[in-house]
Amino acid sequence: PTPTPVPVIGDYPELSAALDACVGYGQGEAGVSLKTAAAAAGLLEWSESYAADIDEDTLAVLVADWISGLDETNYEKFWDNWADLDTFCRQLIEDPASQKDLLESAGVTLSKTAYSLTNYTKLYNAVNRSTGK
Repeated sequence: PTPTPVPVIGDYPELSAALDACVGYGQGEAGVSLKTAAAAAGLLEWSESYAADIDEDTLAVLVADWISGLDETNYEKFWDNWADLDTFCRQLIEDPASQKDLLESAGVTLSKTAYSLTNYTKLYNAVNRSTGK
């Protein structure tokens, strides 16, 4: 029998781009709230567009593959930023209008008027499973 190929992040450029935005800044830098808002919006946009089509196990493998490609600095940035990213994603899901001004200041226009907690939770769980956190 032919073994099932292991999915790699390179086959999912949209996911890679959404995750890359999460390490483009560090805590304490100027504009961190704007960068967090933009990165969180990217995670939600990806989740809404693609998460329903990928099972959580595969998604965890993809995220783990992405994380394994990070250098030490970006690895630390990702985990330092993760709690704030998660908080902002959940705020956008619960009440996107409340974040409108911040998103506009960040130069972000959302493509949807609502986002699914189910889709985002799949990504959230995959991130946490991929590293044993």
